[in-house]
Amino acid sequence: MTDFKIGIQLYAVRDHFLADMPGTLKSLSEMGYQEVEGFWVYPCRAAELDKMLKDNGLSMCGWHVGLDHLTVDKYMATLEYHDRIGNRILGLNAGPEMLDNPDKIKSLRDQMLEASDRLAAQGFILEYHNHWWELESGAYYELMDDCSLHAQFDMGNALKGGVHVADLLGKYSGRLAAAHMKPYSLEKGFECVIGDQNDSVRWQDIISALDKEGVEHLTIEYESVTDQMELAQKNIQGLKKILGRS
Repeated sequence: MTDFKIGIQLYAVRDHFLADMPGTLKSLSEMGYQEVEGFWVYPCRAAELDKMLKDNGLSMCGWHVGLDHLTVDKYMATLEYHDRIGNRILGLNAGPEMLDNPDKIKSLRDQMLEASDRLAAQGFILEYHNHWWELESGAYYELMDDCSLHAQFDMGNALKGGVHVADLLGKYSGRLAAAHMKPYSLEKGFECVIGDQNDSVRWQDIISALDKEGVEHLTIEYESVTDQMELAQKNIQGLKKILGRS
């Protein structure tokens, strides 16, 4: 089996992270996290973040950015920051207002492909992170089919959009670097924990498919705005149990 690395999207613990970066990273490391994924904001200088990561035995498994960080006049500065912290994966996502007609979808796809080519020339991967709306509407397939963009599937969001990711991974074979391990309940929505009695995600099928594709980075995320650190602990325990590491 692939030697999966378990990470967390820092947005899931954003209140704690932005209030106390070194303390939060230390706590996450002690829970067993190996990696972290950043989001939008750049909270400190790259050298400072790099030191905090190394002090806690953590590495980067990605960073969600905006297209404005990847324009011709800005992308090199963005890449310099990420190179300094050892991150080679950048992620994008889109709100429903960006995907509500074919012209907007084509425009976004063209912009992402152009940015992806620039990043690839520098040794970086650009991936698209789904929410539920583009899978429910079908816009996802117009955006992502028959192109070279990497897909970062969010399991919980996909299930809310009516899709079991295990059924889709083969379609995007060779275009997968990381996955968002987000629980979802068909009865209770996002109010669940990975592998608990309410979680409806087909984790064993997903793990098998990710293993087959050689996807290394499993990044935990959840939607709750309360009990953020407690949920970080509960979700890594659930994922470890599924992986047979508990």
